[in-house]
Amino acid sequence: MPGAPRWESRRIAASSPAIAAIGVNCVDPSVVSAAIAEIRSVTDLPVVIYANGGGTWNAQTGVWENAAADALVAYSAEWIAQGASLIGGCCGTHAGDIRQLASAL
Repeated sequence: MPGAPRWESRRIAASSPAIAAIGVNCVDPSVVSAAIAEIRSVTDLPVVIYANGGGTWNAQTGVWENAAADALVAYSAEWIAQGASLIGGCCGTHAGDIRQLASAL
């Protein structure tokens, strides 16, 4: 939709009875709080966060670089305070990161 506000998709999804939750996937942890605020401005549906490890994908090597292994834990309390109900990890995160997150929560 040319010219549509940045978060128009959240508004559209929030108005659909078929949508059970709204969230973000594979985004840098540092931008998640802003995303939650935008989501909360249009709906009270559960918020799902699957942030990445906060690094940069190197397509030549096929490796995430400079990912902060503790990024999910570092931000998780803030995300929960903002209303996130489901938190997981995406690219650049591993099972150990999720274990740390579960322990912290």
